[in-house]
Amino acid sequence: MTLLYGSRGIIVRELDHIRRGLDNNLVLEQMLLDLGARSGVDDIRQFGEVFAIAKRSGGNLTETIEMTAGMIDQKADVEQEIAVMISSRRMESNVMSLVPFFMILYMDISSAGFFDDLYHNVAGISIMTVCLAIYVSAYLISQRLVDIRI
Repeated sequence: MTLLYGSRGIIVRELDHIRRGLDNNLVLEQMLLDLGARSGVDDIRQFGEVFAIAKRSGGNLTETIEMTAGMIDQKADVEQEIAVMISSRRMESNVMSLVPFFMILYMDISSAGFFDDLYHNVAGISIMTVCLAIYVSAYLISQRLVDIRI
């Protein structure tokens, strides 16, 4: 781990903390549970719990750890796939929110005076204000739809 993360890496410090605890005759299960609690990472906490239960129950510790690691790996893969899908939807949402502005800009440049009736009388201003409110509402709804926490 030192070669991968350097001597100041968080994982290196945590593993050193566990090693020192084992040197002081602390129980490995307790050290792993402590690591899970301190890190705040749910997967580490769950691994510590599974390790403690497997060690206490006298089951096949190697098989249990392999199975737990496989489950954590599958969970991480699913979370990654979901993140990719959400990312593409966020990009889509951002592009779609800009399209009306580009359309209005294009029409204003290509057909000068096209919007004069909408912006120079009370009825036109009222209609465009309602359209703006609808657009802002649609934008806020789209932002809430793509704001998914994994």
